[in-house]
Amino acid sequence: RYPDIQLLGSLEVISQKAVERYSSGVGRCESELRWKGWGEDYYLQHCLDLLGVQAYQGSDILADVNCVLPNTAPCDSAHTVAFHPFKAESAYLQCLHTARAAVGTLSPTFAPE
Repeated sequence: RYPDIQLLGSLEVISQKAVERYSSGVGRCESELRWKGWGEDYYLQHCLDLLGVQAYQGSDILADVNCVLPNTAPCDSAHTVAFHPFKAESAYLQCLHTARAAVGTLSPTFAPE
């Protein structure tokens, strides 16, 4: 849905080498990027791009309504490690239960409080 975005707030995985590069180059990012007002995921992606850190696209392990069509985060995937966004606790718990049932760790009958 957003092909130019590699980091998404719902799941961000950064290698140790990328963190080291960020740590040594954060001053450059702050001085060369117009970052004020950006979200941390947008800032970090642009900073790492500026510092020459290569991105890995691993969107197959993320279910985010901002990334898939139709706008649903399928909770029944046994290969997904993050589901986003769930603003209500009951919706999150239902999704968590559905995900666990998909991998056989819970029965599929669950009614959140």
